[in-house]
Amino acid sequence: PCGVGLRIASYDGSSGSYTNVDQGANRGCESAIVIDESDHIYIAYQDRSSSKLKIATDKSGSWDSYLVDTGTSPSKLYPGYMTSMVMDQQGQFHIAHQDNKEYDLRYSTGAPNGQWTTTIVEATGHTGRDPSIAVDAADQPHIVYHSWSGQNLNYATTDPVPGSWTVTTKAKSSDVRHGSSPSIA
Repeated sequence: PCGVGLRIASYDGSSGSYTNVDQGANRGCESAIVIDESDHIYIAYQDRSSSKLKIATDKSGSWDSYLVDTGTSPSKLYPGYMTSMVMDQQGQFHIAHQDNKEYDLRYSTGAPNGQWTTTIVEATGHTGRDPSIAVDAADQPHIVYHSWSGQNLNYATTDPVPGSWTVTTKAKSSDVRHGSSPSIA
């Protein structure tokens, strides 16, 4: 279990407080946060109780949650594990996350209250651990992550063919510091 819900904490300089975003057992697991130029908050997180990746935002003035990915069989998949999220120049979100049942690296893109698309980046063995995502000037995603099979540090980027990925190994097991999380930002 990972707690009793997604909460966000704040500190005003003299005292701290928290707000419940999505209440319930096993919600709010493995979260990633983005704050836009208007100070709206977006949180990608795993709702493990219903096998879903969700995104929550306070853009409307209150907290709203939206479904991002359930995989093809919600009872067998746990998308949204180890999330990393970035927002591009057009306001689209890009989320790298692992499915904690099949152990594949997934990529979801879309906008809250809009259409989301999810593709599998890599599904060869235990992979997709600790992803870190960034977008370039053309809003193309780049992801670094660990593979459990071989303990390698991998890099993935999209091919010219939409939905297709190129994965390269950047460091082999003996060169990868175990217990650390890679960052591409």
